[in-house]
Formats: sequence, C-alpha cells, structure tokens
Amino acid sequence: MNRYLGNKNTKEFHDLNNETIGCQIAKIKDRVYFSSPQQAKQAGYDPCAHCLSGSKR
Repeated sequence: MNRYLGNKNTKEFHDLNNETIGCQIAKIKDRVYFSSPQQAKQAGYDPCAHCLSGSKR
C-alpha cells in the first residue's frame, strides 16, 4: 500500500501514517496514491497542513 493519498479535487496530499482529524480522509472521493512526497509534489500536489509540514495553503 502506498503511504501518501492525494485528493484530485483539491490537489492536496496526505500522509496516511500521520493522519489527523483535520485531514478528513474519509471525505476524499477522488483519490490517487503516491509512494513518496516527492512523487506527489512532482504531480503538482501540495502537502496537507495537518499531517505534513510545508503546505502552501
């Protein structure tokens, strides 16, 4: 299983090993998975401010 979950609608990705209530993972319907933060960033996704640092939002 890939550790990072991207939301195709918001272009934000989450760390499934560090999920918080603020992430609202259960509400993400249009999903894409990544094996690393670098892979997600290369695809144009921003890190979640709740479970990852470095968010641009």
